[in-house]
Amino acid sequence: MATERVNNQAVKIYSPTETVFNDEDSGCKWHLDYFPLVTCDDTSEIIINTTIENEDVEKDGDMLFNETGTNTSVVVGTLTDAGASFVVAGVEIGMVVRNITDDTTALVTSVASTVLTLDSDIFGALAKDYSVSNYELSGNMTFGTGEMIKTSSSIGSFKQLNILTEDALYKLEIDITSFSTTSPGDQINIKIGGTTILTLDETDNVVETQTVYAYSNGGTPFDVEIESGIGINATFSTLRVDQMSNVVFFVCKCEDDEVVYTSDPSNVTASNTQGQLKTSFDWSNLQDGYDCQGCYYIKIIDGISVADALNSDRIDNGTFSGAATEWNFGSGWSLSSNKASLSSAGGAGDLSQTSLAYDFSKSINYDVTFTISSYLIGSVDVILKKGALEIANLGNFSANGTYTVSTGVLTDGCDIIVFDPGTGAQTYTIDDVSAVINIENTGYTWRSDCFQLSDKHACTTKLSGTNLDNAFGIDFIGLAYNPVIRISGELETPRYGGDKENEEDSAGVSKTLYYKSEKKRNLLVYLQPEWIHDFIRLLIGYDTLLIDDVAYVSDDASYEPEASRELGRLPDLSTANTELRLKTDLNENRFC
Repeated sequence: MATERVNNQAVKIYSPTETVFNDEDSGCKWHLDYFPLVTCDDTSEIIINTTIENEDVEKDGDMLFNETGTNTSVVVGTLTDAGASFVVAGVEIGMVVRNITDDTTALVTSVASTVLTLDSDIFGALAKDYSVSNYELSGNMTFGTGEMIKTSSSIGSFKQLNILTEDALYKLEIDITSFSTTSPGDQINIKIGGTTILTLDETDNVVETQTVYAYSNGGTPFDVEIESGIGINATFSTLRVDQMSNVVFFVCKCEDDEVVYTSDPSNVTASNTQGQLKTSFDWSNLQDGYDCQGCYYIKIIDGISVADALNSDRIDNGTFSGAATEWNFGSGWSLSSNKASLSSAGGAGDLSQTSLAYDFSKSINYDVTFTISSYLIGSVDVILKKGALEIANLGNFSANGTYTVSTGVLTDGCDIIVFDPGTGAQTYTIDDVSAVINIENTGYTWRSDCFQLSDKHACTTKLSGTNLDNAFGIDFIGLAYNPVIRISGELETPRYGGDKENEEDSAGVSKTLYYKSEKKRNLLVYLQPEWIHDFIRLLIGYDTLLIDDVAYVSDDASYEPEASRELGRLPDLSTANTELRLKTDLNENRFC
């Protein structure tokens, strides 16, 4: 695991990423003298600790909808109440109708003022009390005054129905104000779409605001569910769901900030630990067009559109192919040989596109590219607008050429691009119009230091570890990752320590009564910065310490790096030498 300094946030790279730190002779330098090395054939899970606050759409509102009444007539497959106003009340398709009298349920399939069509026939007689709600309660889960209460003796469940209905990242906040259990090991499971995204038990800090993130596929509306074990007593005071702006991870070249890899926003989702987001990078993608050798960094942007994340062109049919109906041709403009051609003695109109493939987003920097050809006279301004309001004038152009112009970070979103001719005579053509995000010059939320990609690690040692339960801020329970780091270092030649007891009989013959032998090796850690030693110190405290995938044990809690005595070495680097024994190598002989 490597913890990078990123605008005072922590970006953690977990297994199977291997992190290596080279000597200062390396040509890949940026903010640190020592930085990670990642293998090209690896897939890495990137986790970021964050509490993003810029919610776009608050989804909860009146989350707990509940309409009650009594049916007034009987029609197969419906609930009819002449005194109801289901549409005005806000009843929606997919809500749950409960026949309270008979304890049966059905789902709403269509809504009219006084009639709900249901997916099953549950009202076969008059005067049945009913409720219509957007949630389900079961077991020992009940509502109190401004809270939801779970008592022990049976499983309890609360399910908020169809709340996540758009392709987006969501933040869930659940306030748990009390917690106890009569059955240690029982859990509270928080689920989205039936998938558990957070599990809590008596070993966790349960009584607090639990924050988790998840990506929902809007094509399959997701439920939010709280499921509680038999022995748990708990009180829940708030369930808040917010739709987030997209969070996107980019891999950029250190030398020129070129973006070489972009994560799909749908791959940025919740980690197993609350308050964290994660995504995965397949570094082999860099082998397509790149040699997978060089220096890169990770840039993370919060609040970016899906189209921008995927580098989609904002312009629709910028090559003016076919009839070019996507464009509005003002006075003097015409379509000629798949180009927008202007020939005017004066008073020419605009060439514009008001139905862009994607609108320009606020706070994003774009590169707008276009070609002027067949130029004879005149000039043209390129303008971005929001409705009638001009947001950015990209300049005035009056010569043949292909131009790429940065919009700068836009102060507002834009939905129109305009080529506005000058007032006099004009003769030229416009073609090959495009507009894509300029990620290199767009601000970022987090950024890592540089790391170096290579296809192998020379003269290094891989250190990793795992624990049977939670340790040092990492929740190991139920997870399949180990913190991993690769350092400059090596294991020394083995030594064999142990204990032996002999007995000599009256005839002078010696016999071994007891013998124990353990294989021991010293781990030599070459020059490393302090934060690497901090991490190694923690690895030694794990239940299992792995060195090049072989298990070792440290019998000494101390780990004491020493400052380098070599002339010219940086003062903040140090070496370490610690004794370890092979965990599985214990040879013992009793009463031989």
